[in-house]
Amino acid sequence: MKTIFKYLKPYQSKLFLGILIKAIAGILDLMLPFLLAVIIDRIIPTKSIPLVLWFGVMMLTAAILSLTFNVIANRISAKVSTDAILDLRKDGYRKIMALPSKRVDEVGLPSLVSRMTTDTYHVYRFFNVMQRMGIRAPILLIGAVILMVVIDFNLSLIMLILLPLLFLVVGFITIKGIPYFATLQRSLDELIKVVRENLTGIRIIKAFNQQENEIKRFSTINELTSMKEQKANIIVGLLNPTMALLLNSGLIIILWVGSNNVLSGTSNVGSIIAYISYFTLILNAFYALNRIFLLSSKASASANRLTELLESDDHISILPSDKDKNDERVLSFEHVTFGYFDQEPTLQDIHFDLHPHETLAIIGATGSGKSTLAQLCLRLYDPQSGTISLLGQNIQSIPLSELRKSFAVVFQNDTLFSFTIAQNIQLGDAVSEEVMNTSLKQAQADFVQELPLKLETSVQRSGSNFSGGQKQRLVLSRAFAKEAKVLILDDASSALDYMTESLIFQNLKSMKPLSTLLITQRVSLALASDKVLMLEAGRMVGYGTHSELMKTCLPYKQLVSIQLGGEAYE
Repeated sequence: MKTIFKYLKPYQSKLFLGILIKAIAGILDLMLPFLLAVIIDRIIPTKSIPLVLWFGVMMLTAAILSLTFNVIANRISAKVSTDAILDLRKDGYRKIMALPSKRVDEVGLPSLVSRMTTDTYHVYRFFNVMQRMGIRAPILLIGAVILMVVIDFNLSLIMLILLPLLFLVVGFITIKGIPYFATLQRSLDELIKVVRENLTGIRIIKAFNQQENEIKRFSTINELTSMKEQKANIIVGLLNPTMALLLNSGLIIILWVGSNNVLSGTSNVGSIIAYISYFTLILNAFYALNRIFLLSSKASASANRLTELLESDDHISILPSDKDKNDERVLSFEHVTFGYFDQEPTLQDIHFDLHPHETLAIIGATGSGKSTLAQLCLRLYDPQSGTISLLGQNIQSIPLSELRKSFAVVFQNDTLFSFTIAQNIQLGDAVSEEVMNTSLKQAQADFVQELPLKLETSVQRSGSNFSGGQKQRLVLSRAFAKEAKVLILDDASSALDYMTESLIFQNLKSMKPLSTLLITQRVSLALASDKVLMLEAGRMVGYGTHSELMKTCLPYKQLVSIQLGGEAYE
């Protein structure tokens, strides 16, 4: 929690002001039963109407001031809590954006989503309630006990006996409850994961008539989560009844003893009424503390998860520069080996060179590691061994912003955001309308000009208002509009017809000088490339021109034969 409490520090002046106002309101609440006791026991016997009215006005003023101060303090607490959580979410989101892909894979997207939503909400509620009740409840509790002792010491002994029992119950249930809420949050991560998968793949689920199976899968994790939530709530749910039993038992004893004292003349009626009022205040204070402890149990589990994220030392380090100015290769892989989660290598001993204005086709079967190679170029992952260089400099010594500006990328399953078409092409960069129109033309996305709003047309979530081919052409136009040294096309024409694909790749030759890394499964695209690298199960089985591979690489020759009837292309 220490890390999370730091987010209150910038607002400590407002925080202390709210605490002060809340404390004054609590003191005013404590005055009311005392004034009532004075009126009943001392003023009424004098039969002085002016004094009764005077003390009545004092009670009314105290009540109005208490209400006003409580409202003001509650508004301050809401503002402080909102601002603190706003900063917390900003830092958490910034941390997520900076996490290496390896760490994101380990934590899991559902867990990250849960931390930025459910966990921050639990912390917000804790901050808010702590400011509203965390000050008021102790003041009422301590003040009421002190005044009860002052009013009648003998009766207060009952309360002094009950207090240790109450604190013992609260402490025991809180200690038992926190681990249950930590387990519950992990179960919620799994629930979010299932919901996210099902909503993302709902068309596939319907197409394969798997609704019932997925409903069963959701029901299983939902029931498991509900069971864990029930266990947590059963533990903390014992607190209210236990406190009510102890406090109401004490109240019954106080009423019995107090009534006997009044009858015997050792206590005054006003003192007993004030005593019961203070006992009610103590009861309410304990209920408030119960709520605080319940929220603190949830917030503690959430704070630990957020702290784990915020204090994570996972970052992408930048090595000292080692640029070789005489190296003219735009991109080079030197015996690169990589495996996800440090397991069996997905790519092994990969080496190739990409020269200026050259197109290198990476070809191979599904699962051969082609897309992984593209991600290594951008340092989404780092190789376990070997070196990747850009213009003679190890990419691990290039600042990430500079490195990624050097690449224009179309990923295999690329994304359109809920912006306008223009904003999707620009993605925050200053790109003129002329450049955007040129890139759309190069990507054969002429349909944009036929839309009523043209570049200002809104893109629905995930580009759902466009067909697969249209989305792919928009994504291509985004890459074509970017000033970059290397263009990476990862299966970028899978949704296009052959005619459109042919026109786009013809336009590539007339575009501004670029070195292109063309990841594909189509031999027809490899034919037009300067060089071809063939992968098979993460290993290089061929590297050279098309003609050279037809002579030296049997898997490539077989692939050509299957797709094109190879003899004519030798």
